[in-house]
Amino acid sequence: MNRHPISFFSFGAFCSEPIVSSILKSLRKLEYETLYFGVLEKNSCDSYKQENNLFFSTFSRNAIIRRLIFYIFLVKNKDKFVFTKKVVCYFPGCSVLNLISRNNVLIIPSFSVSPSIFYRKLINLLIQVESFTFKKVILFSSGMQKQLLKKSNIMNLGVNLHTENHALSSQPNFLYIGTLFNRNILDSVIGFKNYHYQGGSGKYHIICKKDVIEFAKIKKYIQSNKLDNVIMLYDGQKVQNKNFFRLCDVGISYIPITKYYDIQPATKTFEYLANGMFVIGTKTEENKRSICKNFGFLIADNSVAFTDACHKYEAFTEQIKLDRNYIATKHSFLLWDNVVKDQFLKLIS
Repeated sequence: MNRHPISFFSFGAFCSEPIVSSILKSLRKLEYETLYFGVLEKNSCDSYKQENNLFFSTFSRNAIIRRLIFYIFLVKNKDKFVFTKKVVCYFPGCSVLNLISRNNVLIIPSFSVSPSIFYRKLINLLIQVESFTFKKVILFSSGMQKQLLKKSNIMNLGVNLHTENHALSSQPNFLYIGTLFNRNILDSVIGFKNYHYQGGSGKYHIICKKDVIEFAKIKKYIQSNKLDNVIMLYDGQKVQNKNFFRLCDVGISYIPITKYYDIQPATKTFEYLANGMFVIGTKTEENKRSICKNFGFLIADNSVAFTDACHKYEAFTEQIKLDRNYIATKHSFLLWDNVVKDQFLKLIS
């Protein structure tokens, strides 16, 4: 089979772009030749050293100079990608790449979720304007598609398989994994405390990127309420996520219900479902599309609703044995290997 090589462009290091790196890995399993062009960030991880066909421009602290260096770097290396299919992961200023090469496909992972209204509107306006310079645009939710003025295509936001060994203990294990910034995760902690005080069983595991202020606030709340053996807070850089995906049977997709979060793809929800977990998720539009009553509960974004959902899940599992293998099988279409094979390759053809 004659397969065109596929080049990816992003304004970051390979390991800092999980969507692109996941697509690349899936393409290589299908024996596609891939190339990656990015910026070697100052604090980049070392995983790129083990990869082939990765090309980086040099780092500069100044964002404008860093972009200029990247554009010049691409012009100098144009011969490497000019005859390949070309996919750009959105970054401010990416439209300049259309002056360097033609027929680029643009992936927009999300719109801005910045708490600053001014910054959020500025970035989203820039995305709107730059999207019109691309031949084809790929998005990850229908909410994003409604907001983008440019005609676009929707693709499932793929996730990685963390475990095929699904544990199921006598007591429920709840898991939140992700950032603490601007997510109001303390609400879920308060909700779980009330659930525990009301006789609820199980443990709540929170694995997060260590946002210093929120991490300290949640840790203090746990300690002051003597919940150290019930609610566990982990620095995500120091634990193996796959162990928790095996151990925990309930995933927490606690996303504030705001206009700007409402349209974003429900990444956490997909990840939990594909790894065989029941989901308690807030009622964002994208969560409503992803969580059905057989695999999860939809709740309001407050501590009372979270408490009620924990009780509801405990009652649910007393009546019905949770079949994690069934949940994982039903949502295997969300795994990156399947998304790339069934959707991505068709969209860039």
